[in-house]
Amino acid sequence: MHLPSLQRFNVLAAPAGTLSPFERVLGLFTQVHGGEGRGAALLATNVFLLMLAGYLLKPVREALVLIEGGAEIRSLAAAGQAVAFFALMPAYAVWSRGRDRLRLVQGVTLFFVGQLAVFAALGMSGVHVGVAFFVWQGVFNVFIVAQFWAFAAEIYHVESGQRLFAVIMVGASLGALTGARVAGTLMGTLGPWGLMGLAGLATLATLGLLSSAARSVPADSARASAPVESVHDRSCGFRAVLSDGYLRLIAVFVVLLNLIQSTGDYVLAKLVIQFADQAVAAGSELTRQALIGDFYARFYGWMCVLNIALQLLLVSRIIRRAGVSGALLLAPLAAVIGFGLISATPVFAIVAVGQLSAISLNYSVQNTARQALFLPVDGTARFQGKTAIETFFWRFGDLLGAGVVYGGAFLLQFGTSQFALFNTALALAWFAVALRIGRRYQALLQTEPKP
Repeated sequence: MHLPSLQRFNVLAAPAGTLSPFERVLGLFTQVHGGEGRGAALLATNVFLLMLAGYLLKPVREALVLIEGGAEIRSLAAAGQAVAFFALMPAYAVWSRGRDRLRLVQGVTLFFVGQLAVFAALGMSGVHVGVAFFVWQGVFNVFIVAQFWAFAAEIYHVESGQRLFAVIMVGASLGALTGARVAGTLMGTLGPWGLMGLAGLATLATLGLLSSAARSVPADSARASAPVESVHDRSCGFRAVLSDGYLRLIAVFVVLLNLIQSTGDYVLAKLVIQFADQAVAAGSELTRQALIGDFYARFYGWMCVLNIALQLLLVSRIIRRAGVSGALLLAPLAAVIGFGLISATPVFAIVAVGQLSAISLNYSVQNTARQALFLPVDGTARFQGKTAIETFFWRFGDLLGAGVVYGGAFLLQFGTSQFALFNTALALAWFAVALRIGRRYQALLQTEPKP
């Protein structure tokens, strides 16, 4: 498959030169070559807007589904997201085959914005859209971001992508933080339909950024030629994953990641409830609901701060010194240590700090390394395979997590120590999978054309 527009971008890209003042600033956080700053800034802005839109819509989906259906319907709707991905991926694979990558991403973006406009129009007309919107937003949030990273991996060669993804990922962290804050401030003023409109405008603003970013990549940093498509029959995203050992390992890695995080979130939630009950019994002036809300507000606030700090100060340095393979091991290793400590000492403070550290590492170091795993693969694997992994297999891990929580809590009567011990075993398996992925990644690098 030839990608004429991407090849055209490479021809028009300016050669590397001296560092601009902005690139010197970026150089504080990662290694930057002359001419790379503008493209990295445009891509960071693009993913900032996508994450901003996603986090504007998260409180909207929660409000609508809980008001119209309640917590039980919300749980069923969450399961429906995996079903929606399973139905969507084959259609996406057929539609995307043979299409130019830039037009593919722009077409998907317009598709989602059009659907968002329909939801807003129906909602303002009095139609109950809560359940359907909850499912749709879960699909939108992961699908459109997966498309972005697939395109970013398409325009950079491996070496430049490994260096620059860390600073581009800062845009995602800032977008999530900004979106959550803006949604909390404007929910009462704009209401759900106004926030939908604002999210749609933010998403539309990304349409011109990708082409500008691709044109701004210096020739020395860009992928030299269109990737060679695999000879295997990969007619849909699932087949792309199942027919490739490397992609299968990444899919298992993602499933284990979400299974471990879902179980860890449940353990933390149980202890938060116990903490609130004890505080109320001891005479706290705050209500049980207020205590729980206050804890999670501070928890997610610290998570955002740690995530941005790690992304700016450590991620690029870790990848530069340990490589993508080494960076991928950090979160599983931390999970082994953290849940091992929790199983031995199931104290609320240890659980809270352990889960905070785990989530921050997953969102920063591990997330950046995981995106870089798709730099040395072919175009079909990068778009169809990656999209299947980041959508269906991602949600499948959440479904397994719900099953583990139900079975452990209600059938086996697990306590905190038992859940932590189970997660320790899962984290060991996660670490082993990460080791195998690292070896395969290094093998793929040997076949990658030198920049």
